Amino acid sequence: MYCTTDRSHVVRTAPKASVTACILLLGTLFCGVLSGGATEPLQVATMPLNPPRLVAELAAGYVEETGRRVVVTSCGGFDELASGLAAGRFEAVVGTCVGSAAAVVERGLVIPETKRTIYYHRLAILLPADNPRQIMCAEDLDRPGLRIGVFDIHTKGPLVEKLKGRATVVSQDQQLLSDLLEQGRLDALLSWDCFGAVRGDLVTIRLPRRVAGEGAAMAAPCFVARGAKHRAEAEDFLDFCASSDEARRIKLRHGLMLSGGTEEQYRGAGHRYMPVYRYLARQIVLDYAGGRNTCLDLGCGEGQITVELAQMTDLEVTGLDIEPEVLELGQRYAQECEIDDFRIHWVCADVHSLPYRDNSFDLVVSRGSMPFWRDHVQAVREILRVLRPGGLAFIGGGAGRLCPQEVWEEVRPGGGTDKEVGEVFHFPFPMGNFDALMTLVGVTDYRVITEGGRWLEFRK
Repeated sequence: MYCTTDRSHVVRTAPKASVTACILLLGTLFCGVLSGGATEPLQVATMPLNPPRLVAELAAGYVEETGRRVVVTSCGGFDELASGLAAGRFEAVVGTCVGSAAAVVERGLVIPETKRTIYYHRLAILLPADNPRQIMCAEDLDRPGLRIGVFDIHTKGPLVEKLKGRATVVSQDQQLLSDLLEQGRLDALLSWDCFGAVRGDLVTIRLPRRVAGEGAAMAAPCFVARGAKHRAEAEDFLDFCASSDEARRIKLRHGLMLSGGTEEQYRGAGHRYMPVYRYLARQIVLDYAGGRNTCLDLGCGEGQITVELAQMTDLEVTGLDIEPEVLELGQRYAQECEIDDFRIHWVCADVHSLPYRDNSFDLVVSRGSMPFWRDHVQAVREILRVLRPGGLAFIGGGAGRLCPQEVWEEVRPGGGTDKEVGEVFHFPFPMGNFDALMTLVGVTDYRVITEGGRWLEFRK
């Protein structure tokens, strides 16, 4: 729980309770901080470059795990941060930009060797809900007559400079730009994918380094202050923010990247799961492809299933993933397999706000991405929206019913050992109860399939 005084968040543990009970506790917690306690709270500074409430949520998770008190102060700008560090007010700074990080290091205000990078912003095209102009990539911004906005803080590179030259609005006010986008006064906005007031219902097309150039992914570093009185505790807090499972879940809920997008390695047909993908693609073709023309593969990764479906059928297939670099690997694999470009497409987007008009696809499939969706209800509603009447979705995880057990045992997490999936891979958001999910979404025409994994099949 936290309460707010000016821009400071006082974070403490509290039992789960009703909203009314939480409100009644706020005064007690605030008075307790003012009167002091058994130990001094850890003083943490942050900058307005972070998504709203992010650092407060990270601090709350840390308090819940350790029981230590934390006070988070959101500085209005660099001067406030620098003066606070110089005066010894802050023991750590969390989530600066690259420029601010370099400046506090140069001034000797932080300890350089304590640096951690807790997340990355991705340069992206932000679009109105439903994406009425159907902008899918940076090349689409070259269309004549588009009204484009550019967010002008730390954005750089050739694409940014090109768009600034013909932008309708160039501004450092993210709120203004988002308002203009939602009001239909802009068709597209070039910005960071999660920056200040960016709203969850906006369509987000993240840009790869190849397209966006320098600044495609901006790191958010954090440091222990040079004058920290409790250095070990401050480092412990930074470690929590950078690497704990709880912090990972919090950052993913805010749509943040956990890496700079440069770690993808091409595997193509040599992917460990390739035998499973082939059996599953064959099952999808057998059960669902007949009489359908278009298919959307959500969370397609390197595109092995996407390519298999295009090879086995006449479907026009779209592979969609939130990370742009991994889609470039999919494009490479499709080219190696000589799939016609007009029958296979690659789009970088978020399942929670798909960049398609209503009734766009006959079939939607997804294997293995559902545990990474931060809001299953919203994602399924988006799937239903883009499905055509009579369209069908098949989503979940596992090997499918056609895959021989010995094949799955050989490639599954743990390499055929007795280890469970959760011991090998950390899934931030479990798939949950499918019956409850369908009830919340309001779908009655569905079935849960447990043969060869856990799958959800539903129709529109």
